[in-house]
Amino acid sequence: MARGTKWDRFVNSYDAGVLNGTEHRVQLGTFDPGETITRIRFTYFTSSYEADNPILNDDVVIALGIDVSEDPSNPTLAMPATSEDADWMWWEGDTQGIVVYAEPTAGGILTEARGPMYRAPRDVKAQRTNTGTGPWSLWLKTQSTNGPGQGKHYLGYAVSVLILEAP
Repeated sequence: MARGTKWDRFVNSYDAGVLNGTEHRVQLGTFDPGETITRIRFTYFTSSYEADNPILNDDVVIALGIDVSEDPSNPTLAMPATSEDADWMWWEGDTQGIVVYAEPTAGGILTEARGPMYRAPRDVKAQRTNTGTGPWSLWLKTQSTNGPGQGKHYLGYAVSVLILEAP
């Protein structure tokens, strides 16, 4: 008999917070022993804007990655901009274009970097099978080249994960 499949879906947006964070670690669910992640379809939007200091570059680079942790509650330590060679199911670097606009409530001119430049949905066909004895977790991670205190890094996403059920 053929193994069944199920789709898990996640939609959310995150603010990096008042500490001017430059990264995100977002859990995209867990999968049980014997289950296989077979496909991930998603769209995302990132933006970074200046806080107390102007964005110093002409653009901001955001690195994104999806990986699996054998811990159901905690991500691996790998981050996309500093661990490019980790075992990523998907990895992408994107250059955000700079938008300049007036913001009277903030006291003048602000700059914001928005991405990705290529907005089509991503379709990841890399597979991972849980060969362990307990649940594993799937993580979307982003990392901005903005320095701490230079700006906030925002993330929004819509993700569908296709899981092949255990035999």
